[in-house]
Amino acid sequence: MKLLILFPLSLLLVWLLIAKPDLDDEYAKTRQLLSAEASLRSLALTNAMEKHRLASVLLARSTIIETIIQIEEPDEQILDRIRYLQALAGVRSVSVLKRDNNIGFPTFDPPASLIDSGVWQRAVATAFQGSLGRAFYLDNDNTPVYVFFSPHFEPGGSPNAVVITTFDLGLIADSWQVSGNRVALWSNQGDLMLDNSVATSNNPITVERFDNQILATLRVSSKPPALFGSWWQRSVLVTLLFAIAALLMAWLFERRKFLIALSEQQASEAQRLELEVTQRTSELNAAQQQLMQTEKLALLGQIAASISHEINQPLAAVKNYAITANRLLEKNNPEVVAQNLEKISSLSDRIARIVVNLRSFASSESSPVQSVDIGHVIDEAISELSDRFPEAQASCYYQQPPTAAFALAGRVRLLQVLANLLTNAWYACREQSVPVISIDVQVEGTTLAIRVSDNGPGFSDEIAQHSFDAFVSSRENNNDNSAGMGLGLSISRSFIESMNGELILESSSSDGAVMKITLPVVIKSQ
Repeated sequence: MKLLILFPLSLLLVWLLIAKPDLDDEYAKTRQLLSAEASLRSLALTNAMEKHRLASVLLARSTIIETIIQIEEPDEQILDRIRYLQALAGVRSVSVLKRDNNIGFPTFDPPASLIDSGVWQRAVATAFQGSLGRAFYLDNDNTPVYVFFSPHFEPGGSPNAVVITTFDLGLIADSWQVSGNRVALWSNQGDLMLDNSVATSNNPITVERFDNQILATLRVSSKPPALFGSWWQRSVLVTLLFAIAALLMAWLFERRKFLIALSEQQASEAQRLELEVTQRTSELNAAQQQLMQTEKLALLGQIAASISHEINQPLAAVKNYAITANRLLEKNNPEVVAQNLEKISSLSDRIARIVVNLRSFASSESSPVQSVDIGHVIDEAISELSDRFPEAQASCYYQQPPTAAFALAGRVRLLQVLANLLTNAWYACREQSVPVISIDVQVEGTTLAIRVSDNGPGFSDEIAQHSFDAFVSSRENNNDNSAGMGLGLSISRSFIESMNGELILESSSSDGAVMKITLPVVIKSQ
């Protein structure tokens, strides 16, 4: 009888000494694994939020925001610029809210939930006070959306507008689907913002991490570990299966060692990933700062060189007319002198237009395009080439089409581009025995094509591949004053693209080169 009593008591004592601590250890290991995963998820969420926060702040400093504030009714081109910034920053939407405007541009219609709760008003007020506002809501598709309200400061003053940027939090939750645990994000008000829809038990083990960037709590939950059931079930089982008790204990010890090794491996991997994320984030921030500084310096140098390059031709013509006028005065020929003075005045106006146009280009402002008679612009470009190189007039061949051809373009910019292409063509073919420059205009569907060709030696293969790059010139090795700065074609392409057109090197061979301009055609009603 005593043996019958001591036997189950001994088994119960063994279970209390081994199984119960093992269960506690399982809970501790589970919490450790959940804590490691919560740290990783929290770090990834913080980095994603920091990226979008920086994008919102940088967008608020963009010059296009100042343009929207100054213009009463921004046009479609301004809207295209905003869409470009939106795509570049990787956000869902961008809207500018001026202090005296309640709808913003583009119009942003806040959800009723934000208006009714006052969250929207508080976030806007926070931004106009000079701080970063935040808000969260679910859109019509039940997609979680986070909003940043970044103040835009007037020079030396207080905020005069707010840049509203939104992005989908659902993109962050996509990476949570690989986890076997439930990962969820809860707001401070107790609202579920997003989760990975993994089911858990009624009493799960949960680890929390509060995120200061998004002002929400990240929770990672898992089912509690289970051994063999309740105490009395285990006692009965051990009593009936005493013969295999030794094997069971050996299995428990091996399992314990395996879990410890697995836990250490996962903890080490989590630490490595955390260090790698921190390092990559630091490298990305440094590269971004360096890229921004490089772009600023490159743009500044290009604009300065552009102004010098573009006004050099009309200034040379002004000097020639002035010298000729002086000689004509000595010969007492005032009528021709008056004509030269009119041409000098016209060239001065052109220089002024070039400077205004280049300033507009340098400040990223798009001047409106309009219907332009291409024939008149080509005639003016040929006239400018003849003024600078009188010997080139006999080499230019242009046959006006039967009917006038019109395209959507900026007249001054198009004239600058054609003058540059004709000058390049003359430098290319002037050494030929019979130099020839041809200008051809054709309507190709919804576009108007202008081709400028010459019978020069064409481009080398290396120059042809980089002909539109800045500071690349086929004339840089010449010994005369024709050496180029390598900016003409680069600037010309920028001008044509600003008019929704295209400038390409259509062909190049030893028989000459063909440059092609395409612009939107305008069909004139008869």
